Amino acid sequence: MSRFLPTVVAAQAMGELGLFSEERKAKLAPMVEKGLSALYGYQHSDGGWGWWNDDATHPYMTGYVISGLAMARKAGYTISEQVLRRGIDSAESQLRQLVPEPPSPGEDTDTRVYLAWALAVAGKPPLADLEALSTRPNLSTYSVALLALAWQDSGQPSRALPLVEELERRAKPAGL
Repeated sequence: MSRFLPTVVAAQAMGELGLFSEERKAKLAPMVEKGLSALYGYQHSDGGWGWWNDDATHPYMTGYVISGLAMARKAGYTISEQVLRRGIDSAESQLRQLVPEPPSPGEDTDTRVYLAWALAVAGKPPLADLEALSTRPNLSTYSVALLALAWQDSGQPSRALPLVEELERRAKPAGL
């Protein structure tokens, strides 16, 4: 993911700016294919991903990969829909295991929000989970920002607005 996603994002930006020449496209295509091949090979039997191909599945890495695959698809690359579907199924299962109600002290809400955001990016927003997470007290600024993005990606920008306003309230001007 550390090479794959920046390559995809750069290619998409160059395309949107009209800078994606055939020469650049030819140079990036093998890099994207190599990244996809590696990601496909690292998918675990449960559909998720870990830090390596022989370790335990981890919610953060699963979210990272499914969001990256979804971004690649949006950028026009052909991805394995079966790999993405299995990843989404795994992420949904992991999220169900991670979101106890009510929240317990010391829980890692940031990871839960990240996984919910990744599902939204992948086109499968967990609306009930986003709702539950959005109402939790004492969210980190990181979680507030991801929840705003998740609501936006879920096609519900009106749900993102209060979170964006919360981010504005938390902002601390520097150097003024």
